[in-house]
Amino acid sequence: MTRSLSSEIYACEVGAQMVLLDLRGDRFFLASPRLQRALQRLLERSPLDIASQTLLRDQGIDPAKWDNVESPEIVVAEGDALDAAPRDRSRLAVAIVHQARAAIALKFTSLEKIIGRVRETRANMEPNSRTYESLGPTAAAFRASAKYFPSDQKCLRRSIALARYARRHGHDVTLYIGVKLQPFAAHCWVQDGAIVLNDSIDEVRRFTPIMAV
Repeated sequence: MTRSLSSEIYACEVGAQMVLLDLRGDRFFLASPRLQRALQRLLERSPLDIASQTLLRDQGIDPAKWDNVESPEIVVAEGDALDAAPRDRSRLAVAIVHQARAAIALKFTSLEKIIGRVRETRANMEPNSRTYESLGPTAAAFRASAKYFPSDQKCLRRSIALARYARRHGHDVTLYIGVKLQPFAAHCWVQDGAIVLNDSIDEVRRFTPIMAV
């Protein structure tokens, strides 16, 4: 189960545990037993007592409005594009420039605003700008360019850069954020339909998607 509970709050179930992503607070957190019970009743559309409603509102979730928020469509990954090669230096240069821009954005801009900009690239896509060239070589260039940047926030930086670039060139890709437990970890990747563009299918399958934009 992956749900949008507000424009900033996303949730997914990992085993028996519910994990939440708060974009405005720039954090992941595990739902407490009380919060998880309240969320389960909310998702089941069961009546909520005053204490549960207050608890949800404290987390930025409005029980009266959450069902009006469109939840992300999750496409299960079935393959990857790791066999593709960058082909030429020009692609690598483009990837470096776009990753540098993403790195600057992550340093000075909130995650909420960055994800909002990623959403805007889909809203502003022009259907007649779609190209039919495979995204594989472009994704390979973004992977190859990662070595020129610090390792922190690698997957997030690379995925944001690739998603924005691909959409501006007419490809309706999807940026995913996923989580896993024991130990907790978060990961970010980009898919073109069911094909993972910038990571291996085996790595992505370790994570449960919590957000898709």
